[in-house]
Amino acid sequence: MKVFRILLFLFLGAWLSLSKNVQGQPITCQLTPDQEDLPILASMFQELSQTDPTSSRRALSQSLKTQMQKLSRKSLEALFFHYLLIRDKANPLNPTHINQTCDRAKEYSAPQVSAVFVVTDDIVRNLSPLPIHSLIIAIRSMQERLEDENNDFSPDPNICNDPTNNLDQLGKAYLRFTFFLEQISERLRPEETRGQTCCICQVGTTPKWQRALFRTGCNMWLSEQHACDISLQQPVPFISEGLGEDFTLDIPMACYGGQLKLGYVGHWDSAQTDPFLSKTLIPTAKYYKLSNIQYDNTACSALENAENIQHLLQTHTPENMTIDMIGNQCISYGMWDRFLGYSPNFRCRVGTDCEATQYPLCSQYKEEPCGYFQKDQHGICLTDLGDYTALTCCKIKIPHLRMFGENDTGLHEELRWIQGACPSP
Repeated sequence: MKVFRILLFLFLGAWLSLSKNVQGQPITCQLTPDQEDLPILASMFQELSQTDPTSSRRALSQSLKTQMQKLSRKSLEALFFHYLLIRDKANPLNPTHINQTCDRAKEYSAPQVSAVFVVTDDIVRNLSPLPIHSLIIAIRSMQERLEDENNDFSPDPNICNDPTNNLDQLGKAYLRFTFFLEQISERLRPEETRGQTCCICQVGTTPKWQRALFRTGCNMWLSEQHACDISLQQPVPFISEGLGEDFTLDIPMACYGGQLKLGYVGHWDSAQTDPFLSKTLIPTAKYYKLSNIQYDNTACSALENAENIQHLLQTHTPENMTIDMIGNQCISYGMWDRFLGYSPNFRCRVGTDCEATQYPLCSQYKEEPCGYFQKDQHGICLTDLGDYTALTCCKIKIPHLRMFGENDTGLHEELRWIQGACPSP
């Protein structure tokens, strides 16, 4: 019996200590939406409140999907966190479960498509009123948080009415959840968003045996960036030309409303650039409310179709944002030109601040060496007269140089950037 008491005492002590540690560390999730997103949430609330849970839900699911895709990262994370707490009937006496729910809300909200899919899929597949009621209560509870900064909830039981009038289940569930929020409010803290500058280098993942090289290249790229509050690497899969849904990047919330310097080291294809910008980079700028993105793609041929990309950025970037991109017009040596003593990379710049594509000066490349892999590749440049012309990487014959710079009568072949067509062998 004495041994049992000792073991019970130790168990209770350990449990209280763990509980104290967990409760002593505030759970940091987004708790309130952006003010700009309140009309979207109000529209969702009205549509949900007028929906009969027993009717077909596919049209409702598609409508909610469209509206949720317009929410910012901050708003969607807050909505998804509240939704999960209600749907999973979280226990206010179980801080571990609440913390796990917070982590899940962060993880699923980082790529916008994941959180949106979970909610809309629940509504279609779960035929009970639970998903619809959970979303209604989540929206209303967030609105109350904004209305009362002190989290002093004054729930109105008539604010949510069960569309089926079945014993007013929705109103009662709403009251239960506001009571639940009162119980856990001391353990919740909004995660801070400070508008910092994120420097992120995307690491190519294919082929697998080259990943270590790509990571090394990303380390080099990050070391060359300045004024970075946060620096990190992220693996990125091969971007498909047929990318369907928007897929936002995972950016630390400290950079929400700030700036992004984005690099890429790996293999690339010119057909990837358009879908990456339209389906990932521009949606990311909107989702995180970024003021400026500087995108440096060091791989091959990212700006082979520079004029098309310039038009895309000019016509699809929101007015209050700027996106600037630098990339190669043809096959390149990427980050590895640092080891050559010269750069055969034929780059150019496009962006919202450019009236037209900014091509390099021909004097930087003309008669300069190009690489073995660049033979017959070409790039556009600007002459001293301001005209556009193309340079081609050609194998040409040049005189040998003896010691002290004297010309030899012999010739040898080298690859150089030249204007016009390559000479015949």
